[in-house]
Amino acid sequence: MKKYEIVKNGKSLYHIIASIRGHEAEHFAASELQRVIYESTDVFVPYFSDRCERRDREIIIGTLPRDIYKKLDMSNVGEEGFIIKTIGDDIVIAGKTPRGTLYGVYSFMEKFMGYRCFRKDVEKIEKLDTIIIDGQDYIENPDFEYREAYFRFAFDPGFAAKNKLNGTLAPIPYERGGHTKFFNFHHSFDDLVPAKEYFGTHPEYFAEVNGERMPTQLCLSNPEVLKIATDKVFKWIKDNPYCKIFSVAQNDNDINMERYCTCENCRRIDEYEQTPAGSVIHFVNAIAREVKKSHPDVLIHTFAYQYTKKAPKHIRPDENVIVRLCNIECDFSKPFEELAKIKDSEAYDFVSNMKEWTKICDRVYLWDYCVNFTSYLQPFPNIYSMAENIRFYKKNNIRELAQKD
Repeated sequence: MKKYEIVKNGKSLYHIIASIRGHEAEHFAASELQRVIYESTDVFVPYFSDRCERRDREIIIGTLPRDIYKKLDMSNVGEEGFIIKTIGDDIVIAGKTPRGTLYGVYSFMEKFMGYRCFRKDVEKIEKLDTIIIDGQDYIENPDFEYREAYFRFAFDPGFAAKNKLNGTLAPIPYERGGHTKFFNFHHSFDDLVPAKEYFGTHPEYFAEVNGERMPTQLCLSNPEVLKIATDKVFKWIKDNPYCKIFSVAQNDNDINMERYCTCENCRRIDEYEQTPAGSVIHFVNAIAREVKKSHPDVLIHTFAYQYTKKAPKHIRPDENVIVRLCNIECDFSKPFEELAKIKDSEAYDFVSNMKEWTKICDRVYLWDYCVNFTSYLQPFPNIYSMAENIRFYKKNNIRELAQKD
């Protein structure tokens, strides 16, 4: 197999090329490759736009330079995936999207140069005399379409981009590929129909619990509640044109006090669906259908959390609905696949719920609660099970992973 010597004996015959018509993220990717090669080897590899004539061998960044897309088969490259390919003496790093190209450059440096980013201000850059790659083609696609690490330094845009996180909480700028922007990335019923605004005059808009109206959740079978919530979602969409996901999600109540609505109409739906998630999905679907008429690219996000973690028996979430399952009750000391062998365990319930939701919903996201809420500083025994759990999620068609550490 042919070897490609990018750096050898303190010299390089290569030039880094990006398109003058390229996205800012592709130009940033090219500059990152140049920077890390120089810091690693003390060799400065020139970086030009494709307006310049070819000088020698090239590392081509993106699909546009030299019309290289005509020579690439991108059919197996996903939305944020990339290909690393050699053509003649040239090396191509290209994604289907600019973000994918940036990920391709970071993966190239990881694979062939030992590069790693551990914190926003801690990079591993090995001192190398040579950088030599093989002629094999590599295609990589993310296993999860949305990736979030919910701890403070993961909110740094540099760390997030370098580790291929694309979640809403790290404000990744346009030049680093941007990110998936949620609006209201949390429990939102009280934002949709605020209790402080409506409960005093319209208690019927809120949950009936043991015959008494309480501002804990919404009455999801009330048509006025549906209208108010739908109007609010459309206002959010208008005011936040760069967001493509909007939360219509239950409030966060005490896990031992399931204070959702049990009025006659809500109860009828939930009994038919054999879970309180029934009335939630009915409500969310109704909003999602209205949204789809004018905004077909917008997704509506909701939770399968605490009292709604069990999937409904009959209704299916609409195709523009995201259901985020949560495993807050689980033991993380061992992989869930192992713990789920114990009947009546929390892991058994979680895995059963996960499999039921993925049967009926194409976009099941997961909030992975690998954290000790009673003592954040206490060591949490999840380090050995985490990787196994992530593989297990992928095997069971989870589309997104947000880890709260």
